[in-house]
Amino acid sequence: TPYVCPTLTVGGTPGPGTWGQAYSATLTQTGALGTPSYAITSGSLPPGLTLSPAGVISGTPDTIGTFNFTVTVSDNSGCSGSGVYAITIAQAAQTLTFPPQTVTSRWFEPADTFAIDPLASSAEPNSGSPIVYSSLDENVCEVSGTTVTMVAAGACRIAADQAGNANFSPATQVMVEVALVTPTQADLRIEKTTDATQVRIGDTVAYSIV
Repeated sequence: TPYVCPTLTVGGTPGPGTWGQAYSATLTQTGALGTPSYAITSGSLPPGLTLSPAGVISGTPDTIGTFNFTVTVSDNSGCSGSGVYAITIAQAAQTLTFPPQTVTSRWFEPADTFAIDPLASSAEPNSGSPIVYSSLDENVCEVSGTTVTMVAAGACRIAADQAGNANFSPATQVMVEVALVTPTQADLRIEKTTDATQVRIGDTVAYSIV
């Protein structure tokens, strides 16, 4: 009587992965006689991943996309069975951190400027694209590079963005706010008469009583 192979079925559901991040998934089987052995028999895994004879897909993917492949499991009697799979590798995310500004409230003066401080930072690894700053309301303030120009009193909302590339998606926009406040008549303001330098509320000044 000729030997009749049992039905070998490949199981397991490899999930999606992310570029540059460690990946691991384990395939299963039913019906094998003895120790099963797994192999890719059609298509290919995402570059950076490998399939072990024990059915473990692992590695660090280095290419974005969807990859289709067939896995065949064989047993000690020479019988086999196959399963068709696909793994999608997505772009990695970028994370920006934008701390509150050192000075969160400033006296408003038309066309006055101040520097963004502190600047935003991007967690490693990232796309390497520069962090770009902009104003979310140019009726209140304008941004060029890392310099803010006052336009009107109000909430100056400063946004930070970082573009993506083939391997990283664009970072989620982050924002900080600086209040531009119009001084009242009760606010102290001392102005030098010899030049345009002005002393404003919040500045440290020295004086003496004689």
